[in-house]
Amino acid sequence: MLLDLVSHLLIGLLLINMVVEAIRLPGQAGRFRGLLTAAPAARLRFYRRLVAASWAVAAPVPVIMWTSSGLSAADLGWAWPNGDGLDYLFAGVLLVSIVLGGRARRRLVRGGGLSPGQVNPMVPQTGAERRWAAMVAVSAGITEEMVYRGLLIGVGTVLYDLPTVPVVLAALALFVAGHIHQGWRSVAPVALLGGLFTVIYLMSGSLLLAMVVHVSWDLAILLVPLPVSRPEPKPTMAQTAPPTVAPTVKPTVAPTVEPQVVS
Repeated sequence: MLLDLVSHLLIGLLLINMVVEAIRLPGQAGRFRGLLTAAPAARLRFYRRLVAASWAVAAPVPVIMWTSSGLSAADLGWAWPNGDGLDYLFAGVLLVSIVLGGRARRRLVRGGGLSPGQVNPMVPQTGAERRWAAMVAVSAGITEEMVYRGLLIGVGTVLYDLPTVPVVLAALALFVAGHIHQGWRSVAPVALLGGLFTVIYLMSGSLLLAMVVHVSWDLAILLVPLPVSRPEPKPTMAQTAPPTVAPTVKPTVAPTVEPQVVS
């Protein structure tokens, strides 16, 4: 009984945190973009904070599973896919689409038709940023599926016996709200992606395929090439030679010869 109370308390705190973030984040879009371009190390700091925050939010999930008598690991998506192959087929189609789309953006950037910043403000600009961006992709793909698909849908439909459709829509709405700091233009793409991840999860009854597709989508950002730093042109000989100073020629003044008086 006490352990069940702990699980309900953790679920409530997690939901409150999500709602607060959903209210707070819409006003952070401009600050988010400014943060990524404020200083050379700003994007790296953002990646590190994002990795830590992702795992912090997902940390209560296993605790809720272990303390709740009404939830099993399978209820939260910790099971092998069982969608009769259609789930694998759908996930495979999405993976191929992700790779093809990433390669198309890569060619576009290399051809000069698009800058890395126009693709996504989170596109890494250095080798160190690319390594941390990969960690962000893996962390977000795993933890967001644990929370937004596994926990929210499992808790709503199994533990609280709520109808599936409203629970799924509420979980999707919270997923979109959690990404609203990227700007209002991101709402439709994030909603579409979240919907696809949800379909994979419901088809398979497992988080595994949804995690693989989610991580792959986030890793596709690494297909965008690093910006090419153009070397500054070397100065020419004419630019490097010291200025020539013409010598000052003093005018020659003829001596004055006074006339001699011969007596």
